[in-house]
Amino acid sequence: MRTGNSVWIPIGFTALYLASAIAVGAAIDRGGGWIALGTPVALAFAIVSALVFWLIYGVVQLRRTRPIHGILILTGFLCPVVIVMSVHVVVSSAEAFHESRTTRQIAHSRISNVSDEPLLTANGNPIGVRIRYTVQYDDGLDDLHYAPIAQVGTETPALYFNTLSLVSNRTTPKVTGAYGKGTYEFTEDFVPGFSPRMILFNVAEPCFIWYAPTRSPAHRASQEATLDSVPQHFRIVIEPYRYTTRTANAYAYRTFYEGQMREGAKECE
Repeated sequence: MRTGNSVWIPIGFTALYLASAIAVGAAIDRGGGWIALGTPVALAFAIVSALVFWLIYGVVQLRRTRPIHGILILTGFLCPVVIVMSVHVVVSSAEAFHESRTTRQIAHSRISNVSDEPLLTANGNPIGVRIRYTVQYDDGLDDLHYAPIAQVGTETPALYFNTLSLVSNRTTPKVTGAYGKGTYEFTEDFVPGFSPRMILFNVAEPCFIWYAPTRSPAHRASQEATLDSVPQHFRIVIEPYRYTTRTANAYAYRTFYEGQMREGAKECE
């Protein structure tokens, strides 16, 4: 078995794979992102390509008395291409299966018992809206990215804040990893967007958030229009079902504002 005059082929391609991986990975990492994974992923493909090529080289050398340089060189160029395409096919197939399963699981679930009530503090002050609803999963739900979540807001565009902010949510029974077959009750709490950070994020900042200088006459007019708006039924949209309804009760921003002030919120110039 003669190998001395052809071993330069896998050695050269191994060096080429690694150099290309470093260059391509560095270019990807420069493109941005909070985690630079371009280089590690590219090097992983390069190492796998090199291992596979060395394996092919060994098999060829065992079966032939004369090295076939042309076939080895062609294989060296094709090896990473085939590996990348194979990984792409496997990943695409897995994603397609996952999406098909998720679509089926969502189709075999249904929402019911949607209700609303004032969100009260421990002191009994109304500061927002609490939404409750039930979802029945006939086939469970594996991907928590598709867990239901509500959006609550008004359809009055002139108001300063049209959408309420979600501050807490919980599920009964508690979910760990995936939803099993059965019924789950969801409870989600919403407050106006102008609520202080002590309510939005549970931090010691009591100032209302209006996102503009309070000395501006136009801003003050918009602020007052929001607080003086009539009680209204808020729109509820529950994703990913696009389930749409309205609150049974009517709510006023002024009520939430005054309730939060009784909890310690204040206007800060």
